[in-house]
Amino acid sequence: MYQESNTSNSGKKADILLFIGLVVMLLIARIALNIIQALGLGALQLVVFIALVAVCFIVFKKRFCTYRYTLFSKEPEEGELDEYGNQQKLAMPLGTFIIEQLSGSRGGIVANIGPGDMLQLIPPSAGAIGIIGSGNDSSLKKPPLYGNAKNGKRENAHILLYRADGKTKALAFCPSKELEGMLSEIIAAVNA
Repeated sequence: MYQESNTSNSGKKADILLFIGLVVMLLIARIALNIIQALGLGALQLVVFIALVAVCFIVFKKRFCTYRYTLFSKEPEEGELDEYGNQQKLAMPLGTFIIEQLSGSRGGIVANIGPGDMLQLIPPSAGAIGIIGSGNDSSLKKPPLYGNAKNGKRENAHILLYRADGKTKALAFCPSKELEGMLSEIIAAVNA
C-alpha cells in the first residue's frame, strides 16, 4: 500500500495575508451591517451575513483541507503480520486507488476507483482540458479538483479518466512523480 498527502502549498506569508484579509473583510462587513441597520433594511442584513459565512466556508475549504491518496500497489509480503498475529491482507483489491478529503479530525472518501475502472492518466502538460472536452458530460470538461495544485491552478493538476456507474468520469488531482508512475503502470497493465 502506498499513501501520500497533498497539503496546501502556501507558507507563513500567505497565512498572515489571509488572516489580515479576513479581519479587514469582517471590519467592512460590520460597517456595512451598521449602515444597513441605520437604513432600516433588516432583511439585507441576513443576506450580508450569509455572504460572509459563505466566504469563510470557501476560504476554509481551500486552505485547511488536505487530501490523502492511497494506492493498494502491492500485496503484503509473506510473514507480515497484523496486530493479531495473522498474515496481513489488503483491505481493497490490488490496484485500487482511493482519494480522501481530510478537514481537521474529520475525513471522507471522495473517490474509490478499482484498477479495472481506470482508463487514462493525463499529465498537466498534455492540455488535459482540451483532450477530454469532446464529451457531452460537463464533469469531463471541468473535473473536480481533489488536491492543492501548484499556484492554485487546475491546469497544473493531473486528470484521471475512469468508469463509474456505466459512465466515463474524470477527476483532477496532484500526485507525486512516484504515484503518477505507479498509476500509469496499473493503467497500462489493465489496458494491455
